Amino acid sequence: MPTPTSDTPTDESKVAKRRHRGKIVLVLWIALVFLVVGGTLAGRASTFTSDSRGSTYTSGKPGNPDRIDIQARVMDVDPTSDSMTVRLITTPRGRYALPSGAMAIPVNLTVDGVPGGSDTFDAGKLPVPVQSTLGLAGDLSQYPFDRYTSLLVVEASSPALRGLLPVHLTVSAGQRDWKISSSNASAVLGNAITVDLATRRGGSTIGFALFEMAIMLILAGIALAITFVTVVAGAQLEFSYFTWLGALIFALPAVRNALPGSPGIGTLVDCLVFFPALATVTVCMLAAAITFVRRSHAKR
Repeated sequence: MPTPTSDTPTDESKVAKRRHRGKIVLVLWIALVFLVVGGTLAGRASTFTSDSRGSTYTSGKPGNPDRIDIQARVMDVDPTSDSMTVRLITTPRGRYALPSGAMAIPVNLTVDGVPGGSDTFDAGKLPVPVQSTLGLAGDLSQYPFDRYTSLLVVEASSPALRGLLPVHLTVSAGQRDWKISSSNASAVLGNAITVDLATRRGGSTIGFALFEMAIMLILAGIALAITFVTVVAGAQLEFSYFTWLGALIFALPAVRNALPGSPGIGTLVDCLVFFPALATVTVCMLAAAITFVRRSHAKR
């Protein structure tokens, strides 16, 4: 019978150590995944909660019971069209309101971004929501660290009273992927309320974009490492490697287009990550092809 070699226990111990290390790595990876997912959900919820609280701006005397309340909520942010959509809900208070909640007097609401510049609410009728489209000032090419500003101008007047009405404006947002804050604008347009809206992408959106960028860099790095081993170090070059590289060339644009918001070509991500990664994979495929042809020719 063959006598067990002395190195068998050593080999078994090495396998046991590798399994133990593998279990540790697996547990750490699962913990990291749960940590990232939990942080992403918490970040989105925090952005939504803080923006939903709203900020209040008043024209006229503070605490005046006779006023026009306006809830302005940011509904959509679209940097590709340089626009922000804001919905305004008007509610009369005090002597400007009937018991039913309808307008006691006709009110003319002037809002920047509304078609025609203003909307009129007749006396005795409930005011309907008003949709305003504001312009965005910013640079999309800085994605995912792009920032934008908008200006919201609100004013209420009554042709019956021939004057301006006190306004109580509350600005909030319902976007989980955007962090929106408001402040009093430096520009003053008569007695109108002017509010600056500052917009940037939420932390979870930036984090996901950076993760997608890391994926592209890792894939390009893997292609570069394998090409170096096969071309420079002389390892065997199999034809399946070309299939993988070809699929990777088409996969990188798909990963890039999966970025949050799908910005157009020419952003910071493209200059720093996408174009270099795509060029690296293409050069690797070209170098591998040349090496494959040369080796095949040398065997003849």
